[in-house]
Amino acid sequence: MANPSARKQVSHDRIINSSRAIFLKEGLLRLSDFGEARVGPGPYDYPAMPMPCRAPEITLEVPWSYPIDIWSVGLAACDLLGLRRPFSADHEAGDLYEAAHFAELIAVLGPPPVAFLALNSEKAAQFWDEESIC
Repeated sequence: MANPSARKQVSHDRIINSSRAIFLKEGLLRLSDFGEARVGPGPYDYPAMPMPCRAPEITLEVPWSYPIDIWSVGLAACDLLGLRRPFSADHEAGDLYEAAHFAELIAVLGPPPVAFLALNSEKAAQFWDEESIC
């Protein structure tokens, strides 16, 4: 608090803080990413996470909370272990593409539960047809 990092106010309720160098000390490694940090328990209903890293809740645009942080830790673990990321969200044209990401989620995790799709049936209909649910 005595030496805050540089920041800019984007809107009345959003501030972007500048990164700063951190000098490592011996001890436990801690991972953090406050790029989409929110105050309070949630659930929230606005987008978070870059496209290839989006949790299923973000892709389907349903209210989300701390479980998306667990999702991020899993993807960070893939990176730290040198594994190929399971999702790229690449469309054949080379663009990041929401439908391609949803297809990758289904390929890795299997079909989403009907109850999950019902949380935002309008958005789900963009990716999933009624016959596929049965």
